[in-house]
Amino acid sequence: MDENVIEIKKQVRKIIELLEQRIILEPNRPILKTLYDRYMKAEEIISSNEDNSKIMISGGCRAYLDAFSDYMNPLLGEMDKAEKMLSNLKKVVLKEDAWLFICLFFRTPNNL
Repeated sequence: MDENVIEIKKQVRKIIELLEQRIILEPNRPILKTLYDRYMKAEEIISSNEDNSKIMISGGCRAYLDAFSDYMNPLLGEMDKAEKMLSNLKKVVLKEDAWLFICLFFRTPNNL
């Protein structure tokens, strides 16, 4: 597993633990359950080496702030960090895919 993926996995696990604590304190807040479900799914995707584009955590910070307006909560900072890490990982994968496409596209019968 790539080092960046390992770091994202650790970050996602940290957020899941924070969400679990928060859900205990506020069990009637549906947004917490939604965020929890998305991060659990993200962890599952990462653990099973599925396509990272299936991870749907982007926008979680915004959704949290729409519900709570709690800018100083550590959970918010950790979610922001995870969203940025995932965005950077997707950019790296996109660059690698583009490079592979270019190599395959410009391949000639002589260098097969």
